[in-house]
Formats: sequence, C-alpha cells, structure tokens
Amino acid sequence: MDRLKAMQLFRAVHETGSFALAAERENFSAPAVSRQIANLETHLGARLFHRTTRRLSLTESGLIYLSRVEAILDAVEEAESEAGQQHVNPQGLLRVSAPLSYSLATLSPVLAAFTETYPDLTLDIDVSDRTVDLVHEGFDVALRISAEPAPNLIARKLGDIHMVACASPDYLATQAVLTHPSELSRHPVLLYSNFGQRYAYLFRRGDEDVEVMLDGRILANNGDLLRELAIAHRGVTIQPDFVLADALTAGKLVRVLPDWTGECFGIYAVYASRRHLPAKIRVFIDYLVNAMSATQNARG
Repeated sequence: MDRLKAMQLFRAVHETGSFALAAERENFSAPAVSRQIANLETHLGARLFHRTTRRLSLTESGLIYLSRVEAILDAVEEAESEAGQQHVNPQGLLRVSAPLSYSLATLSPVLAAFTETYPDLTLDIDVSDRTVDLVHEGFDVALRISAEPAPNLIARKLGDIHMVACASPDYLATQAVLTHPSELSRHPVLLYSNFGQRYAYLFRRGDEDVEVMLDGRILANNGDLLRELAIAHRGVTIQPDFVLADALTAGKLVRVLPDWTGECFGIYAVYASRRHLPAKIRVFIDYLVNAMSATQNARG
C-alpha cells in the first residue's frame, strides 16, 4: 500500500464527502478509492468513516487521524513546492497588507531593498491598521501585530514589539511622579481606538503583574498622531516602541513608570495556506524574517 497516496485519498474522501467524488477528483476509480481506504483502516486497526447509504462521516479515530494527515500532506506539498521553485525567478504582483505606523517606521527600507533584489516582482502595499480578509480581498501576505496570530492562518514571527508608556517632559513637570500603573487612571490617556474606548493594559515588575483598565481622553486609530499629541503635552500615551523610539531618543517624550515593563506583542507575517506556496510569497517572507533578525541583532 502506498501510504502517502492512501492519506491523500482519505483526505479527498473527507473533503468531498463521497468515494465517487473523491475518485473523480483524484483520477481514480471509485472501487479503487474504496479499496485504498479499507486497506488503510486495516493497516491502522481502526475504522475511519461511518458509512451509511446517505452520507459518510468521520469516526473519532478518523478525526484524530485527519489532523495528523493534513499536517503531513501540507508539509510534503510545501517541501515539493519549495524544491520545484528554487530556481524560479519570482515575478508578478504581490499584494501585502501592513500596519501604517509600522510600515513608516520599519518596513520602508526593507521593501526598497527587496524590490532591488527581486526586480520582476511588483509590490502592491495596502497600508492600513484594519484587519483585512486575505482570501476574499485577494491579499498574498499581511503583517499583523498581535499576542497570537489567528489560528486559521499560517504565521511566521518577525520580531517582538513592546508597549511603552510615556508623556512629554512639560506635561510631567505639572504632575505628581507616577509610581504605580493604577495611577494612570488619574491622567488623560491618549488611546489607540482600535482597542476600543476602554482597554486593559498589562504592566509587569519582577513577579508582579498589574492590569489597569484605562479610558481614552483622546482616541485615534493611528499611533503617530497619538505620539504627536503626547509631544504637545496632551497627556500620557502607551504605544509600541517603534512608534516612540525617535521621540524618546530626542527627549521629546519621557518614559513613565520606568520600573515597569509594558505588554509584549509579536509582529507576524501571515498567509492563507501552505499548499503550493508561490515563490513570490516564500521569498518575501524569508526576506522579511532575515531583515528583521538582522535589525534586532544590530540593536543588540
């Protein structure tokens, strides 16, 4: 028995719900598909399908086996795709969705170098903080900042992003020194509106975790605008480190609660499926991973 082919036929029967339809899709005869599944069940010592005159459904053993089979087949298909495209020059249109502030602060030089390396690729970058639907909106890749990527997408981590609480020196000169995250509730907070009008921020000091629920005095869906409002002494903002780095270095903003560490998120490149991954997507994500790793190593 060709076990890999039997796995492929097992998945095809599950996806089509029929031996006949699976046979048609995989270019087999229906009796041959039925025989392969029967041989597979004999080999495993477990029934994979409930068979009735009306429908097929997976048994409990079938459900468990399916999860493993899909991972194996996806890995095989990805390996074959990569091997077959090693010498293919990526070309065509690559549609990418990326957060606005992250793109301006970090992504621009990487994209410039990427297009020089792969001149036959055309990049279409949608710069927005909204969460796009990769499949229905036709995007190849999206960059997303989150604690965990969506489970229905394939994700590769590009790096870590830390949240930092800060305000202008002039604003802080008029206030009592902040010593505990709970004291933030007494200050006007400049809040990222995609989180909602109220948001729970997590702070950590050693083994101590504190979560504070903050209301936004000013709401905006862009971190750069909130940073500029903080520079203009409008209150405290809590933003990703890449949004604040230059202003902190220049002294326009000062960290508050320096003994406390803000939440950490990941920046991920996500795409819809491993199956037959086009070379343009693979080289783009590989390039991002290497570039971001080099940048973080340079920072120390």
